[in-house]
Amino acid sequence: MLISEGDPFFPDGLPEALTPARNAGANWSLATAAGSTAQRRRKPSATFPDPLALLRAVRHRWLLALTLGVLSGLVAGALAWRLAPPLKYTATAVIEVKWQRPILLADASNDKTEFRIFQSNQLAMMQSALVLSAALAKPAVAELPTVRAQADPQEWLENQLLVEYQAGSELMRLSLAGERPRDLLIVVNAIAETYLDEVLSKDHTDRSASSSKLKALLDDYTEKLTKRRGELRKLAESVGSDNKDTLALKQQFSVQQLATEKAELQKCQTELKRSTAELEVHRANKGDDGPQPLDPSVVAEALSRDPLLERYRTQAEDLEMRIKRTRRLIRGHFDPAVRDLQLKRAAVQQALDIRQAELRPRIEREIRIQLGDPRTDKLGDLENQVKVLTQYESMLREGVERLDREAQSFNHQTIDLQWMKDEITQWDETAKQLGKQYQALNVELKAPQRGRMIARADNARIESGKKRYAAIGMAALAAFGCTLFGVSWREYRLRRVDSADEVVDGLGLRLMGTLPALPQKGRGGTIAAGNTPPPDAARFQSLLIESVDAARAVLLRDCRVEDLRTVMITSASKGEGKSSLASHLAISVARTGRRTLLVDFDLRNPSAHRLFDVALSPGVSELLRGEVDVEEAVYAVTPDLDVAPAGLADAQALRALGQDALPDLIARLKARYDFVVIDSAPLLPVADSLHLAQHADAVVLSVYRDVSRLPAVFAGHERLAALGVRILGVVVTGVTIDHYGHADDYAAVPTH
Repeated sequence: MLISEGDPFFPDGLPEALTPARNAGANWSLATAAGSTAQRRRKPSATFPDPLALLRAVRHRWLLALTLGVLSGLVAGALAWRLAPPLKYTATAVIEVKWQRPILLADASNDKTEFRIFQSNQLAMMQSALVLSAALAKPAVAELPTVRAQADPQEWLENQLLVEYQAGSELMRLSLAGERPRDLLIVVNAIAETYLDEVLSKDHTDRSASSSKLKALLDDYTEKLTKRRGELRKLAESVGSDNKDTLALKQQFSVQQLATEKAELQKCQTELKRSTAELEVHRANKGDDGPQPLDPSVVAEALSRDPLLERYRTQAEDLEMRIKRTRRLIRGHFDPAVRDLQLKRAAVQQALDIRQAELRPRIEREIRIQLGDPRTDKLGDLENQVKVLTQYESMLREGVERLDREAQSFNHQTIDLQWMKDEITQWDETAKQLGKQYQALNVELKAPQRGRMIARADNARIESGKKRYAAIGMAALAAFGCTLFGVSWREYRLRRVDSADEVVDGLGLRLMGTLPALPQKGRGGTIAAGNTPPPDAARFQSLLIESVDAARAVLLRDCRVEDLRTVMITSASKGEGKSSLASHLAISVARTGRRTLLVDFDLRNPSAHRLFDVALSPGVSELLRGEVDVEEAVYAVTPDLDVAPAGLADAQALRALGQDALPDLIARLKARYDFVVIDSAPLLPVADSLHLAQHADAVVLSVYRDVSRLPAVFAGHERLAALGVRILGVVVTGVTIDHYGHADDYAAVPTH
C-alpha cells in the first residue's frame, strides 16, 4: 500500500490531498526532446564493477553484510587458530656459488648465462630429485626419526626445504623447519654437501670429458686435412697452377681461343659451301679436266716471300726458344710460365696455318699463269680452293673439338680445385679453434672450484610466533572481506537503480521527472532504507507535490502536442511505485481543472479501492464482463477526479483483456473524460499490461530507486517497444531529499 495513514502527502486524509499545492520550486528533471519517439535504448552492460560501484551496492544490505562478515571472520580465525601448526625450529646452511666460473686465462671462454637465469637454475638443481634422493640415501640421514616418519621423504623435502639467494650476492641459503632441531641440522648439511658433490664438482668432471672429446675431434680434423692437402697438390699439378687469378686468366684465354676457332670454322664452312657451288657450276659448263699439279718447292718458295708468314715463323721460333730456356730454369713441366708460353706458341702456329691456307690457292694460280698452263682457269682455282677449304675445315673442326674438351676438363678441374681449397680452409679454421679450446680447457681444469661451503648448519633457531598470529588475523580478515565482497557482488548483480542518471545514461530512456522517497513499508515489514519521512513533514509534502506537478507538466505538454488522452502507468516488476505514481498524477491532472479518471487495471493485485477508500466492486472486471455500465463502476472522489476500481477479477475478465471488450471499454471511457490515467499490472510477471498498452495512447514507466533493477526495466521497455507502443519516458521515485537542494524561501505560497 503506497498511500496510508500518516503519509505526509495526505496528512489529513484524502480530501486534503486533493487541495492545490501551496509551494513551488521543486528540483526536477525534464527530457530535452519532449514528445520524441526515437529512444536510444542501451542494454545494461555486464562489465566487472569498480570499487565505488561495489560500495554503492553493499549499502543496500550493509547490516547483513557486516553481520555475516563478522561471523565468518570469527569462524575463520577460530579454524586458523586450531589448524595453524605449532612453533618450529629452523636449520640454515650457506653456500657460495659463483656466477662466473673461476678462470686462469684472461681470454678463456666462460659461462655466458645471465645472472638471474643462472641463480634460478641453481635453485632448481638444489631442490631437484638428483640432490634430494642422494642426500636421503646417506645412512646418517635415512635413520633419522624425522625422515622415517615421512610417508615420502623426498616429497617432504621438496615441500619443506626453502632455498633462496641473499639479495645482490652469490650466497645461497637453504633452510629446513621442523620440530627436531638435531635432525634438521643433519639433513640440511647432507643436502648442502650433496649439492657440492653432485652438481658443482660434476662441472669439473664434465669439463674433463669435454677435453677428451676436443682432443679426439682435433686428431680427426688433422688427419683429414693431411689427406685432403695431398689431393689438392695432385690436382694443382694437373691444371698447372693453384693460383686463383692464374687459373682465371687461363680459363679466359681458353674460352677466347675456342671462340676464335669456332668463328673461323663457321667462316671456313661458309666459304667451302660457296666454292663447292661455284665448282659444280663450272664443271657443268667446261668438263671435268683439272689443272696439272705444281712443284711443291716452287709453292713453298713463293709462300716464304709473304711478310706476314715470315713474321709468324719468327714469333714461333722465338717462343720455342723461350720455352726451352724456361724449362731448363724450372723443374716442373706443368709450371704456369711454361704453360703460358706453350699456349702462345700454339696460337701463333694456328695463325701461321690459317695464313698459309689463305695464300696457297692464290699463289698456285699465279704460278700457273706465269708458267702459261693452258688449263689454268677459273675451274682449277675453284678445285684447289675447295680442296684447301675442305682440309682447313677438317683441321678447324678437330681443333674446336679438342679445345672444347680441354675447356670442359679445365673447368671441372678448376671447380674441384676451388671447392677443395675452400673445404681445406674451413677444416683448418675448425682445427685451429678446436686446438685453442683444447689448450684453454686443459689450463682451466686447474682453476679453483665454483662453489664452497660458507656456513654449516650448527644451531637450529626457533621461529617467532608473529607469523602465526599474523596468519590467523589474515585468515579472519580474508573471510570478512570475502563475505563483504560476496554480498556486495550479489547486490551489484541485481543492478538496482541507484540514481536517475543510471536510467538516462545507462539505458538511454527519457526522464519525465523524479519523486522523493515515499513512506512505505518494505517487503519484510520494516521501513525501506532511504524512505523514512523527513522530520519536516510540511517541507516534504511541498517537495512531493511540486515533483508530481513537474512530471505532470511534461506529461500534459506531450499530450497536448500529440493529442494523447489515455496514459498507462506501469513498471517492470512489482513494488516499483506505479500505483502511487498513477494516483499522484491523476490527482495532479485533476487539479488543473480537467475531468480525470483513474482506472485500476491491475486486476490481479488491485490497490485503488484502498487508496481512495471506495468499494472494490463493481469495477473494471465487471465492465469487461459486461455486467454493469460505466456509471455503476465509477466513483466520484472530487468534482474533477473519478476512480474506477479493479472489481472482482476472474478468468473471464482476464481473457477479456485480449478481446474486443477492452478497446470498446477504453473508447467509452475516453468519450466521458478529458484525461484517463490507467494503473496497470507489472510488465514482466504477466501479459495483462501488454494487451492494455496496445489500446492506450501512451505509456509511462515507473522506476523506484534501490528497488527497480536496470535489466528488468530494460526488458520491460523492450517488450513495449516490440509492440510499437508510444513510451513517453520514466519517472524515478525514491530520490533523496538532498537531491532537491534547499528551497526554504519557497516553503509556502504567499498570501498577498
